[in-house]
Amino acid sequence: MIKVSHLHNWMQDLDDELRARIQHKMITKTYDSGAAIYGQGDEASYLFQVKAGRVKVCNYSEEGKEILFSILRAGDCFGEMSLIDQQPRFNSVSAYGQTELNCLHRHDFLHFYQTCPQVAQALNLMFCRRLRITFNSVEGLTLMGVRERLAVTLLREAGADEQGRLQVDLSQEMLGKMLNATRQSIGKELKYFETEGWIELHYGKILLIDRIALEQHYSEWFGQGQVLPDYSEER
Repeated sequence: MIKVSHLHNWMQDLDDELRARIQHKMITKTYDSGAAIYGQGDEASYLFQVKAGRVKVCNYSEEGKEILFSILRAGDCFGEMSLIDQQPRFNSVSAYGQTELNCLHRHDFLHFYQTCPQVAQALNLMFCRRLRITFNSVEGLTLMGVRERLAVTLLREAGADEQGRLQVDLSQEMLGKMLNATRQSIGKELKYFETEGWIELHYGKILLIDRIALEQHYSEWFGQGQVLPDYSEER
C-alpha cells in the first residue's frame, strides 16, 4: 500500500515560481452547503482547487439515486480532465458544507498546460494515481465484501482533526452511498470494528483508535499497487 500526501493536488509538484503564477490567475468563489459547482454534462469553463471546506464528487441514476465517488478537501484539485479533452463534465460536484474554491479559467489553464511541461507532467502523475484508485475500487466491488471495502474506505478517508486524532467525518448514510451498501450493513460492520478496538463511533464521525491494527488485519486486500491519499497530517 502506498500513501501519498497531496495525491489530488497536482500544483504541489510544481516549483514555487510556477505555482505562484498559476495561483495569481485564480479567483475565489464561495459555495453554501449543497450548492452545485457543476453537473454531469455541463460545459467546462474552470478547474478548481478546494481552498477551505470539502466537495462531494458523485453521479445520479435515472431514478435519482446518488452514487458517491469521493470527498475532496482543502488542497485537492478537480475539473481538469474536461478542460484537456474538451468534453462535457462526466460527474457532478457539490459543496459538502460551506466551501471556498480557487478557480482557474480554461483559457489560463490551457496557456500553462501548453507552455509549461511541468504542468503536464504533474497532471499525468495525478491522473495515474487516480487511475490506480479507480482500478482498485472496481476490484474491490468484484472481490471484497462490505467489511473489507469499508476498512479500505475508512483508511482512505481518515484525516487529522484539531487534536491530531485520525477521524472520518462521514455519516453511515454517506459511507453506504460510497460503497453501494445499505446504512444498516454499514452500521453492523462499524460495530464490529468498534468491538475489535479499532475505531470509536461518535455522532457524525468515526475515530480511528488503532489504524495500524486495522491496516494489518486487512493487509491482504492492499496490493503493492494500492494507492491511498494521506490526510493524516492535515488539519
